[in-house]
Amino acid sequence: MWGDLFLNLCAFVTMAYLLSATYRSWPPEQAGPMLWLRAALLSSVGVILMLFPAQLAPGVVMDLRAVPLAFAALRYGAPMGLLIALPSAAYRVYLGGQGVPVGLSSMLLVILAASILRPYVNFADPNRPLLQRWYYAAPVLMPYGLSVVFLPGGVDLLLKSYLPLLAFNALGFLIGGSILTARLQMLQLTSRFQAQALLDPLTRLANRRQFDQDLVYLTHRDAVLMIDIDHFKRVNDTFGHPTGDRVLTQVAQTVASALRPGDTAYRFGGEEFAVILRNTQPPFLHAVAERLRSAATLTLDLRPADDHSALHGTHQVAGTSSEAALPPAYPPERWPITVSIGGAHASTGPHSAVARADAAMYHAKRSGRNRSVIDAHDPHPPGPSSETRAAT
Repeated sequence: MWGDLFLNLCAFVTMAYLLSATYRSWPPEQAGPMLWLRAALLSSVGVILMLFPAQLAPGVVMDLRAVPLAFAALRYGAPMGLLIALPSAAYRVYLGGQGVPVGLSSMLLVILAASILRPYVNFADPNRPLLQRWYYAAPVLMPYGLSVVFLPGGVDLLLKSYLPLLAFNALGFLIGGSILTARLQMLQLTSRFQAQALLDPLTRLANRRQFDQDLVYLTHRDAVLMIDIDHFKRVNDTFGHPTGDRVLTQVAQTVASALRPGDTAYRFGGEEFAVILRNTQPPFLHAVAERLRSAATLTLDLRPADDHSALHGTHQVAGTSSEAALPPAYPPERWPITVSIGGAHASTGPHSAVARADAAMYHAKRSGRNRSVIDAHDPHPPGPSSETRAAT
């Protein structure tokens, strides 16, 4: 019996590893093909374990098929546990013998126990210490095999088999849980590190690396905007870098909040931002740029009673180049934050669009700042009534 149960344990550990390989991303899929693939694997585990069971008496066999049922019921609930139990139950009936009622009732009792304890186990959380789940392994698996007592000579069979069977089932539960938990923790950490690698820590926008990755997927229907904060060095020199960081953060938040769900804002570098606009018609590109420019126009107040500056969310009306010039005597308590924007449609390719948008942005700065310029060489320029300025 011990050798058969050990062989069962080895087979279950192998299947647990195959099951862990179906988890490919974080958070795990809660529906779809991968869920049903896992259900199929769990269903097959019980049948495979019954191919080499521990023979207790003629027609009475024991194995580790309770463990995949416990996993399924704890993770997905009783309906999924019953669904996964069907192939094992059908195969047990096919094998026949006096132990059929014992096997079927034991499976049902395990699913029932797992369903009752499911709210306390939180089996889906990979950060919960595995030893805390070990406490629940025994109560979930204890009903398995108890009904053998109703067979002729059942008390002797129970005394002979129950503790080894419970120990191997609990060990399989712990090892299988360890494999799945390690896989989920790895996916969670990988997802977190990927997000950190592609996220600007200050503004919480996507960074230049993410921009370069997304750029290759631009189509001829998309557009690029380049945004630069006007006179940002003067802000840093006058108020200090902490205030400059708050300016960057506020501009980033206002630009990102003004975008459509499919569009993305990036911190391109320093005080420069980039925006990828999906499915944007060329005639509307300037209107979008003006809307973002207006959203990013803020007023920086330096309170006389405080040594620290603060950004206030009141927006200015779009200013002219003279308003953005910031003469030396400009009152520090009313310091405007404006941006210059250049844009280009991606009709001639993604990298060309970035270069053209960047050139248009520098043209906007040379023309007085606090304005948006759309590349004039776009193959689909807007009509004569547009405020688009030529980028030279």
